[in-house]
Amino acid sequence: MPYIPKDILDQVHELSQNAILDIVGSYVSLKKKGQNYWACCPFHDERTPSFSVNPVKGIYKCFGCAKGGKAIDFVMEMDGCSFPEAIRTLAKRFGIEIPETEQTPEQLASETLKDSLFIIHNFAKTFYHSRLTENETGIAIGLSYLKERGYRMDIIKKFELGYAQSDFTSSAIAAGYQLDLLVKSGVTILNEQSGNPYDRFRDRVIFPIHNLSGKTIAFGARMLKSDKDSPKYLNSPETEIYHKSDTLFGIHLAKNSIRKEDKCILVEGYTDVISMHQAGIENVVASSGTSLTEGQIKLISRFTQNIVIIYDGDPAGIKASMRGIDLILEKGLNVELVLLPAPEDPDSFAKKMGETALREYVEKNKKDFISFKTELLLKETENNPVQKAKVVTEVLQSIARIPDMMLRNLYIKATGLLIGVDEKTLMNGLSQIILKNKEGVTLTAPFSEATQEKKVLSTEKKVSELKEELREREIIRLLLNFGNNKVNPQETLNHFLIQQLSDIEFKHPVYRKILETYRLSNSEGNSTLDVDVFLRNENNEVCKTVVDLTAIRNEPSISWKKFQVQVPSELDEHILSKIAFTAHLRLQWKNLLHIKNENLQKMKTAKTEEESLEAQEIHVFLKKQEKIITEQLGIVVY
Repeated sequence: MPYIPKDILDQVHELSQNAILDIVGSYVSLKKKGQNYWACCPFHDERTPSFSVNPVKGIYKCFGCAKGGKAIDFVMEMDGCSFPEAIRTLAKRFGIEIPETEQTPEQLASETLKDSLFIIHNFAKTFYHSRLTENETGIAIGLSYLKERGYRMDIIKKFELGYAQSDFTSSAIAAGYQLDLLVKSGVTILNEQSGNPYDRFRDRVIFPIHNLSGKTIAFGARMLKSDKDSPKYLNSPETEIYHKSDTLFGIHLAKNSIRKEDKCILVEGYTDVISMHQAGIENVVASSGTSLTEGQIKLISRFTQNIVIIYDGDPAGIKASMRGIDLILEKGLNVELVLLPAPEDPDSFAKKMGETALREYVEKNKKDFISFKTELLLKETENNPVQKAKVVTEVLQSIARIPDMMLRNLYIKATGLLIGVDEKTLMNGLSQIILKNKEGVTLTAPFSEATQEKKVLSTEKKVSELKEELREREIIRLLLNFGNNKVNPQETLNHFLIQQLSDIEFKHPVYRKILETYRLSNSEGNSTLDVDVFLRNENNEVCKTVVDLTAIRNEPSISWKKFQVQVPSELDEHILSKIAFTAHLRLQWKNLLHIKNENLQKMKTAKTEEESLEAQEIHVFLKKQEKIITEQLGIVVY
């Protein structure tokens, strides 16, 4: 990838740290609590927020899955991109121009596969769009088709729609892109017999598919002429950057509107999304013809807990999607459904109704999923008791997925009224289903005495090392959080600890590296050091450790202040001095015990009387030093 100058790296780093709330907030909904902002973690499933963003320090941290870092790390994690790609994404956000040079095939080959695929898809998107809007054939066939469907030019540009003829692969190779990467991207295919390359998409309108940050990761393509041997819609295959089950069409354009309206409208196809945008409704995404998956639900849940699904009235299609809706309930989200009048679909209905009428129709006709499912299935029973019993079981299976007990009870009451079955009977049926589901959970392996003994021995072996690591960790925590604070009128904690630990070497490699940085800073006459130095460190482990140790886990309740409850603070000079003094003494004591044990071994293995006497004298000295330290710590050693 072309070289990114250091001054630009520094500029992007500084701006991204200051804008971390906006950057993280473009992916998840944050709520202020104390001095931090919180959300349910986007990296793992949870219902209680444990993901925290500290705008002052410019870091994020999840106390559930332990992921954390700076704004650049967050973009890398969320977009699944490399460091250079994250820098480019943020630079574009801040309007910073990065000097670019034309990429040669050799440069492209040196990219990681993901970076290469992003670059190729961006080239393909631009190529297809230019064919649609600038090429004579594309204008005559592709653009005219889209305009006949009623799409405005601003919407066509907004979704970066394109047209494919049969010249993409040859044009890409001529531009310097390598054939093997074009094949891996899925836009080019090799003929099985001849091995010659050809375009996957030919004579089709192109719908670029984007990831959350707006990068093109795949394409959908619609055939314009009738061909029995070719599918109407053709999609990109799965690649390193495209996983259909984790992707929603239009999410990059919808996320802000979803967050603002606290609601996500889910439709089936590309054109449904595009027409609703044209009508003025932007909080809409498409599952692209697949049943809703866990990955897609998780993506939506970053921005809202409320989903409205719009159906076109096809009973078969609705039934096929029921499993996906059960997954929504299982994840604790609220789901409502809207059935459009036949023969309308969201595409045609949005064009016909316009924004105001469409919004009114949705609000008037939406139903909660349980009521919707119950009414839909009851229509087919024709009052047949056996069929009706099956409906009851199906509906109860959906209710059993809901994690909130109170909500389950409310749905039981509503279902009883709809079906005409008493609440107690439904409750018994629900309990049986929940119990059966629990019984299906695989239990852990039975207790093994031999295995347990091995675990105990292994644990005992590591306890000493772990204690030592925790002592080192506490020193580093104090330095990072309070290093610039005073422990007495003349001295910062940074200077105090570095002086006290001058003869101690840390064993943990990351803690040792951080301590060395503080020592170097002190040797240069600096008694203070900005934590940002570590956040810019090229060693990712250092950065992650600093984030972990500087993230605030809990803050005192505001009620404590309200009722004048005094909470001791480490910021208090006297308390901080005591904590720092204790931390360094514990480390000194542990270091002394190491020396003491080594000396005891020398006493046992002494070959001469002189060596034995020397070791005994050292032992007496070390015992005195140990007594001095333990007395200060308030520990009695026998």
